[in-house]
Amino acid sequence: MFQGISPVPGEPGVYVYAIGDEVLYVGSAQRGLNRRLRHYENSKKLRTASRIREAVLKELSQGTIVDIYVIVLEEPLTLHGGLPIDPVAGVEEGLIRDIKPKWNRRGSRAR
Repeated sequence: MFQGISPVPGEPGVYVYAIGDEVLYVGSAQRGLNRRLRHYENSKKLRTASRIREAVLKELSQGTIVDIYVIVLEEPLTLHGGLPIDPVAGVEEGLIRDIKPKWNRRGSRAR
């Protein structure tokens, strides 16, 4: 059975699926972590959610513990003059670029 973390923050943020010390997937949730992570529990229509759900279920069926970590950024950021910065997308992109999680497909050609 696949069950996400509870309670999940409702704010936007970044989430990570990991086994032990290995980060396997990094994603972002602009509309709220609880809404996004719920897709992994029961969605079969969203391609990425379905793919990651199947990978998690495979690991769980083998008795492996899959951890979920979330990062919630406290304050929206703006540059001098009011130019908004999207810290959620920046943190996600930076983690994917530096860690190169094997379940992430974005940027996989650059590996």
